[in-house]
Amino acid sequence: MKRRLLAMLMLSGVIACGEAAPDAQGEHSPVDARSQAAVVTPEFRLSGIGELPEELILEEVGLTITEIRLQPVIGSEVAYSTTQPFGLSFDLSEGETAIRGHAVEFPQTGRYLVSVRLEPLSPEERDVLNEEEGLDLPVGSLELNGLVRYGDSAMGKVGGEDEDGNPLPLPFERTRAWTIDESWTPFHYESQRAIFFALSNVELSPGEQTLVFNFDLNQWAIGALDPIVSAVETIGSQGRPGEVIDISPSLDEGALGTEAMVRAASVSTMPSAL
Repeated sequence: MKRRLLAMLMLSGVIACGEAAPDAQGEHSPVDARSQAAVVTPEFRLSGIGELPEELILEEVGLTITEIRLQPVIGSEVAYSTTQPFGLSFDLSEGETAIRGHAVEFPQTGRYLVSVRLEPLSPEERDVLNEEEGLDLPVGSLELNGLVRYGDSAMGKVGGEDEDGNPLPLPFERTRAWTIDESWTPFHYESQRAIFFALSNVELSPGEQTLVFNFDLNQWAIGALDPIVSAVETIGSQGRPGEVIDISPSLDEGALGTEAMVRAASVSTMPSAL
């Protein structure tokens, strides 16, 4: 199911935390050079789809982000933080791999440490946000819906080929990539883990720029595939063919769900024209 980004995405509600020391050097202090505004637009991307293991198809990815924090590396005790949680829902089967938010103006440029917090919302918090935005939020901090196959039937590359043997373009519609039959088993992952993770430093410059959060699905899948296959084999043997397998306990046991997805994330800035 395709969903749009919440209106209060990321930096559309930012507050400054902490206290800044008063400027005692007058109107023309050296700080003025770094006090020019930076106009920042957040963008969230999924990468590595074309490199996913051949046994794995991801159809939907959902994230619940309750905080994004930008802490100046030097020169200030003020940190900027989001004021409201938001959800991201990517429908990969429809080729949705990027969601762009709303621009916000930072009063000061410079180098910032960017951190993110992913955590599930309480039912009360979800009800309030759903009512305000009119859209559904992911239930967990990370949600995944996909298909996996294993054994002798696991062959070919995600993306598939056309009738002439040419690779299909990515992102792809899964019905073009494969004929989904009984060799594929659907699975669902829903994490109740709360994770706060420091990504890296970025440089905010005067003028317009994009703050890109990238989640590398292939990097995540390298460690997650075997536990997914194991869970599907074990749990699926006890159920009915085609039944959706809940792999949440298997991934969470080895910190291969939300924790691994955040470790596979990165952040960077680029000119808004790109």
